[in-house]
Amino acid sequence: MKQYALFFLGALALTGCDDNTPSSPASQPATVDTGNPVAGVWQQEEQILVLENNGDLYLPNDANRQGLHWDNNDGQFSLQFLDSEAMTVERVSREGLQQGDTLTLNPSPASATQDTDSNTPASEPQFSGTYTRSNAAVGHLSGEIQLPPDSELPDQAFLTVSLLTDSDIVVKRVIPLDAGEPVPPFRLYFPSGALDADSEYQLFAQVLASGGIYYRSEPLTVTYKTNGFDPAVLALSAVMTDSETLAGTLVWQAGRTVFIPCNTDRRLLLTGPQQEAILEDFQDSAEYPHQPRQATISGLVRKVPGQQAGSTEAALSVESYAFEALKSACEQPTAEFANTHWQLTHLGDNAVSTADQERPPHLVFGNDSSVRGLAGCNTLQGQYEQQGDNLALSQLGLTRKACPDMNTESGMMDALKHTRRYRVEGELLTLFDAEDQAVASFQAIYF
Repeated sequence: MKQYALFFLGALALTGCDDNTPSSPASQPATVDTGNPVAGVWQQEEQILVLENNGDLYLPNDANRQGLHWDNNDGQFSLQFLDSEAMTVERVSREGLQQGDTLTLNPSPASATQDTDSNTPASEPQFSGTYTRSNAAVGHLSGEIQLPPDSELPDQAFLTVSLLTDSDIVVKRVIPLDAGEPVPPFRLYFPSGALDADSEYQLFAQVLASGGIYYRSEPLTVTYKTNGFDPAVLALSAVMTDSETLAGTLVWQAGRTVFIPCNTDRRLLLTGPQQEAILEDFQDSAEYPHQPRQATISGLVRKVPGQQAGSTEAALSVESYAFEALKSACEQPTAEFANTHWQLTHLGDNAVSTADQERPPHLVFGNDSSVRGLAGCNTLQGQYEQQGDNLALSQLGLTRKACPDMNTESGMMDALKHTRRYRVEGELLTLFDAEDQAVASFQAIYF
């Protein structure tokens, strides 16, 4: 199933859920008769609604939504869910009628024109039609979470619990948490037939807040038996450090801003309550695109989910910050001008998108005063003359391949022809023209 982006998911799960949204399966599984005729498992073709007696909603066969909450007020049904594609919490209203083993949901007049699913025909609103009770359509796994002794939950935290194969997430549940309250038990539902009997799976949980991981478990091996899973207990360990104040440099790297503490090669992502503010100030204060800035930042260093599934990266949750004047004693990793692969990031103030390019535009300056690279479509070669920070390029030549979009290549060649000076700051190369205006920026790339 589709993996959710945890940072957006957590924020939406917290801001979109009201105080009436339960956060724990305080009742029996939906496959057990609780005396509530509406609670249970309802199926219409491929769509499955799991309505627990405590108001929790599950959508185990929906890769694009996570159910949050449902309620029924005299036949007026409300279904709240997280749309993981739009990254919004949605609520739809339905007029419902339950008779025996059938549940019929129809759009209420107020919502009939507002809740058409973009993934279905306009005439077919989501969560409508006749559903049949089908408890055998799902399996479930229930469990409990154990935090370290004397530990406390941060504000606006949420728990994620995932059931995984060796290569994919089978199902994931996001549960908002209340600071000062125990972590509730959890339950995961999955479509019958999605798992192989007598096979082993991995169960994993973590508590996140402010973009950081506060607690996490080791993967727990669980076996899916013919009668389901045994109840599980996941013991979580703390994943954070004490608050600290660090001096260092804000730099742009691989499409994002990172903080490098002075005289280290440590690279920290930025998260937390002051993340947007420091990034905005960093951008506004730059004289040219992504000019490095020295700063002192106070906050917590903790692990956050990495770009690859299951990986983590170190991040600094920014609580306060101040930009500093340039200090020669604060060194940062620095690339050499010559023999470095410099990948184009900006032409003037305009960012250059290279995400869909197998070989992005780049330059390599040789020790023999030669320059070679790729201008976007065609390969280039030429000569350069360097004296101090003065730089002039000459005899620039290109191959003659034709491409649909030549704008980047034209802009890059124009920038090179007008280059009169350069500056290497850390792993950023900036080229300037005769008026000392930045004409192109490059990022050092290592292979």
